[in-house]
Amino acid sequence: MQLRFNSTYIDVLPTDESYRYRSIMGEHTLNIYFALSTYTDIPTGAWCEFQGERYTLNQPAKVVKHNSRHFEYTLTMDSEGANLKNYKFRNPNDKTLKFPFTASPRYHIQILVDCLNMIDSGWQVGTTIEANEKLISYNHNNCLEALDMIAKAFETEYEIIGKTIHLHKVEYFKNNPLPLEYGKGKGFKTGVSRTTEQSRITRLYVQGGERNIDRSKYGNKELLLPKSQEYVYEGVTFVSDDKGLSIAIKNAQNNGFINEQSLDLSHIYPSRKGTVSAVFEVDKAKHFYDFADTSIPQALNFSDLQIKGEKMVIYFESGMLSGREFEISRYEHSSGYNHSTRRFEIVPKEEDGTTMPSDIFKPAVGDRYSVYNMHLPAAYICNNATKSGASWEMMKEACKYLYENRADLFTFTGDLDGIWAKKNWANVGGRLKMGAYIHFSDNEFQRTPVAIRIVGLKEYVNNPYSPQIELSNKVQGQSFSSEIRKLQNQEVFFGEMNKKAISETKRSWRNALETIKQVEEAFPEYTKSIIPATVQTMMALVGNKAGQFAFVANKTNPITVPHTLYFDRNNKKINAGSGWIKHYTLGTTDIKPIHSAADYKYWYVSSFVSGRLDDKAKTYYLYIKASKTAETAQFVLSENKIGMEEVAGFYHFLYATVNSEYDGERGIAQINGFTEITGGQLVTNKISSGNGEQYILLLDNEIIIKANLRITDGNKTEIKQLVNPDLLSLESRLKQYSNDQTGNIQVGGRNLMKFTKEMSGAWMNKEFWTLQSDNYNELSIYRNDTDWNGITQRVQLQEGETYTLSLYVRKQGSLTFYLFAGDPRKVGSAQAEVVSTNSEIVNSGAQNTWYRVYVAFRVTQSGYCFARPEKSGTGYIDVCGFKLERGNKATDWSPAPEDLESKIDQEKQNREQSISIAKTATEAYARAQSELTKAQAIAEANKQAGIALTAEQQARILQLQQNLQQAKTFAEQKVNELQVGGRNYIVGSNVMINSSFNNTMSVSNELIAALNTNNLVTVSVYIEYSKLIALGNRRLGYEFVVTYTDNSKQYIHAWKSVSEADLGKSYKGRFSLTHMLQAGKTIQSINSTGLHIQCNAVGVKLGLPKIEIGNKATDWSPAPEDIENKVANIQTDLQIAINNARALIAVETQNRQKTDTNVSKLVNKTNFLSDTYTEGNAMATGTMILGNSLGVQAGITGVGAANNDIRFWAGSNYTDRKRAPFMVMQDGTLYATKANISGAINATSGSFTGAINATSGKIGGFNLTNDKIVYYSDGNVPISQIDPRKKGTKYTHISPAYIIYRDNEDRNGVYRQVIMGQSIAVETGQKGAMILVESIGDNISFDDNIGLQINTKGSRTSNVALDIVEGDIRVKGQKGYTGSFMVSTGVGGRSIQMFVTNGIITNVAM
Repeated sequence: MQLRFNSTYIDVLPTDESYRYRSIMGEHTLNIYFALSTYTDIPTGAWCEFQGERYTLNQPAKVVKHNSRHFEYTLTMDSEGANLKNYKFRNPNDKTLKFPFTASPRYHIQILVDCLNMIDSGWQVGTTIEANEKLISYNHNNCLEALDMIAKAFETEYEIIGKTIHLHKVEYFKNNPLPLEYGKGKGFKTGVSRTTEQSRITRLYVQGGERNIDRSKYGNKELLLPKSQEYVYEGVTFVSDDKGLSIAIKNAQNNGFINEQSLDLSHIYPSRKGTVSAVFEVDKAKHFYDFADTSIPQALNFSDLQIKGEKMVIYFESGMLSGREFEISRYEHSSGYNHSTRRFEIVPKEEDGTTMPSDIFKPAVGDRYSVYNMHLPAAYICNNATKSGASWEMMKEACKYLYENRADLFTFTGDLDGIWAKKNWANVGGRLKMGAYIHFSDNEFQRTPVAIRIVGLKEYVNNPYSPQIELSNKVQGQSFSSEIRKLQNQEVFFGEMNKKAISETKRSWRNALETIKQVEEAFPEYTKSIIPATVQTMMALVGNKAGQFAFVANKTNPITVPHTLYFDRNNKKINAGSGWIKHYTLGTTDIKPIHSAADYKYWYVSSFVSGRLDDKAKTYYLYIKASKTAETAQFVLSENKIGMEEVAGFYHFLYATVNSEYDGERGIAQINGFTEITGGQLVTNKISSGNGEQYILLLDNEIIIKANLRITDGNKTEIKQLVNPDLLSLESRLKQYSNDQTGNIQVGGRNLMKFTKEMSGAWMNKEFWTLQSDNYNELSIYRNDTDWNGITQRVQLQEGETYTLSLYVRKQGSLTFYLFAGDPRKVGSAQAEVVSTNSEIVNSGAQNTWYRVYVAFRVTQSGYCFARPEKSGTGYIDVCGFKLERGNKATDWSPAPEDLESKIDQEKQNREQSISIAKTATEAYARAQSELTKAQAIAEANKQAGIALTAEQQARILQLQQNLQQAKTFAEQKVNELQVGGRNYIVGSNVMINSSFNNTMSVSNELIAALNTNNLVTVSVYIEYSKLIALGNRRLGYEFVVTYTDNSKQYIHAWKSVSEADLGKSYKGRFSLTHMLQAGKTIQSINSTGLHIQCNAVGVKLGLPKIEIGNKATDWSPAPEDIENKVANIQTDLQIAINNARALIAVETQNRQKTDTNVSKLVNKTNFLSDTYTEGNAMATGTMILGNSLGVQAGITGVGAANNDIRFWAGSNYTDRKRAPFMVMQDGTLYATKANISGAINATSGSFTGAINATSGKIGGFNLTNDKIVYYSDGNVPISQIDPRKKGTKYTHISPAYIIYRDNEDRNGVYRQVIMGQSIAVETGQKGAMILVESIGDNISFDDNIGLQINTKGSRTSNVALDIVEGDIRVKGQKGYTGSFMVSTGVGGRSIQMFVTNGIITNVAM
């Protein structure tokens, strides 16, 4: 690459880190890093070409000298469009820099192009959007800032192509986007990230303008949207609400999501844009000018449309009066007045020190204007039939805004796959430009493909095929800094915010005349004003004896200092700061050549804030009321004059007059001091411009100049000679002296304070300061509204050294700012004397404005730093960007090196943590697969044993399958998220050796292709030893060999050489070397020779080698193949586990057969009474049998994998173990023909055979105690607390005395129960009933209430339902009748005899 400057050029070789960055409406720079063997001064203005575009160096190059043969350069070069920031944006009429302007988008751009062509020809207007005219307030902006403001105002974007400026949304290939997605061969490499910028808007509230709205007729003070109307924009239908306040997308499916936002469209209001057709100069001397517009329709009579109580106002939108408003004293619609029609009479006004209209600033034919304070006809407001009028203009602009924000706004960032891109560059390269649409999709981030624009591109100079791409669906350019700039520029329209300068020195002619009247009244001893045409005299003295005082630093150092005095137009209050005043005439009657400080009078004046001055017409006097007996004073604001000694015990010194309010401002004229004019001399304190923005402040010990000073080239030499005739020769001597003597300026540069960007960590007095939500230059801001309590860091300072503390500061309020070098009262702090400071610029400067201040000081006694910012008075100060450095010159803020090291350590830790997480995730994946395999193998064994899979086993296998899928997904995600540093081309490099060599590593298959396209390669390796004791072959490191197609070889390595000087020394760290490959040759093969230790050292370690492209070594990271191999290894391990699991059944079958045979042999030869086989104190075997003289009686075995395979048995031999009286199975099932269990039994399923002896416990839902079995449906209640009558419960009781079953319904007293045994009934108290049956119901029971029902039937000879052998039958306590009686049948005199026993008929006879 060639860099051109001064009619010559140099060739440079950019490093791999060099890149170009482009973004929509943002940065467009070429950042070049390179090294030269000799120092070369590269001046600003140097340029180069890259990919057909020219880039210019607009800021000095950064150069780092490593040695006399190695200089590293960093160049940030700007594109052609960036040159716009070098040109100022000017008013097209009067060339001013601070002005409001209303125009269409195209006309705003045309003005910009005109400004550029005044200095640099060839600029032109490109395509621009069509939109309503808008007011933009410019304030000393450069052309790039102005272009950004235009785009923001019209809510669009700009694009600079060559020297053509376009104003539109930057879009390309919208209908044919380039498809890209994550994955190999699909476009994006690993590491695609997504950031959500803003959630979609579901409803948009809109605020219209207030102008030309008559609330009494319109019904609202602001313009509303068309009510309940629809509008289609870009195929999307929008609908307004019935009140005209908001819009939404018709039938939008928001799924319950709500996000309401608002849009300020107050620039839209009913209006008619008129054009001046004639101009009339009525009286030039009186500034009377009229104009006419004959195109005004007959039906549009402005006199009839004027809003009641408002004045008719004209606003000019072009011409010499552009951006200015004037009252109209009279409008003549029809002929009669001055024999003309449609004529406006302008009321003159004073603005910027000039009365307008005037011979220069006057209307002209063709000028455009608008009329305000008119209630225009309905057609100008809202016409739903034609969808026209101001309401519909607002509707259309609101729909456009909601359309742009109808979806979530997000940004994707990713690196293009260089291998894929290079193969497809013919179809891809031309698509990578700002605004080009990409058809983006991703399995996780964006499953549904979406068309999204490129908004940023980072392209590496040496590797253009793998740029970093930023994708976003957001309109670009909105930023915090642009919003701040917008606020700064609004002061043009809403008034200037520099309170002190304007309030103190704005001296319009009107204010001056008003001040004359106030001065005449305040000083009656003077004669009245005279108004001669000229004054010729020998001397003029302006001032009064009583007013000869000034504000000074203090009594001991009475030098003149600036004083804060201003009118706060927002709160309408006068603000005056505190301070000492020194009076020069009171008490100094003696005439002496020199007066001491004791000869003068001093007072300390407290700060002052007045009440609200709401009466605009009133004027005031501001006095200093000073005590005659003490050194105290205060400010007094009075409507009337006060004599100096009118009030007993006090002096009243007139300090200033306050004018009436005009345009929201009150002029303030300071009266103290004097100005002396003699023949060739002027003595005063301050010289100011008319608007107060430029001034010269003449203090006792310095002169402060606030001015935009411009000296023409032709006068530079004359001015130098005027200041000092010897200045020119002095300059040349000074240059020579500067070259020889540089010691007088001591530049540090290194920040000795840590964590100054965020101001984190330990800071003294930090508890008195508050972190703010905004920042300045990306620096955190801290605020203090208390007096003193300065903030600093405890940095140790050395005696005799010179240091400089610098920081950014801004103030708000009536206060005094201090920047101290130290504090002798603080024990342990460094004692210091100030060398120089500029801290006074804060006190004399504007409110709410950032200043970079410093104090340089020399340390006279070592200690910790206590240099600090502080304030006193009302208000607050904000600070940020602290820098403490050695030397007496402040340099720009920069972080401490420790901050950068901490950041690097954090990034390294994050990377190591990511690798650890990925490793853990892959191991979890392997464990999940192993658990699933085991469960499936057991299920298969059960199946072969004829055991069905239980529901629990099925659920377990299903859960394990889900766990496996989750583990796999997580492992893949974490492996893909790994951010590998500089790509390592050594596969298997995670190796560390301590002797000899290791050549098990290999190089990546991609290394040959990478080296054939890049001629620089860097090798690095980790080396550590605590003591070198023998040289050997004098080296250790890593090496690989390159073989070219001509069979020549080149050894590439990172050998660390050792010599006699290294003996006994230690080493620890990464060692690297960069090699240049042989030019013009092609690599045929590469072989790794590995790691080699060819010397002798104590504690030696060598490993973690790395090969990477380029000339910069980065920390070790694994090769991508290692990560991929790890996943592949996991898959292989899993397959092995699956195969092993499937073989379990076959192995166990063999194990069963073999064990059966071995046990038989063992039984025959073992004497169980005397023989034991052990290994130490442990035994490990597949089966263990136990026996006595009768043979095998019990055993333990691991044979089999089915749930019904026996693990423990007792009471049988090995062969009959499945019929043993006691068995424990694989799944935990217990079989026992007898059991004696003490304690509790808890069983929810299963069966018992044989006897059970238990005194407590639970079987199913039945509780066991010593004497009973109890069931209670409320299982949470202990047996001792059971209530058998509780509603909604069931109760069962079995004991030796009785058996009870009771069912309680949900209503009191409704139950059914059966009691058997000698007992007392629960409800009746009846004793002795063997069986008690009760069914107690109520009137809402649904069924018949039956106490006892007996049903006996069948094929037997006799079916007896109830046979009472002995005993009586009672009914309600009465015993039944026993005997017989006759009943006549009425037939032939026959009768029937019935036999009754206890009231029951037991027999019948004829």
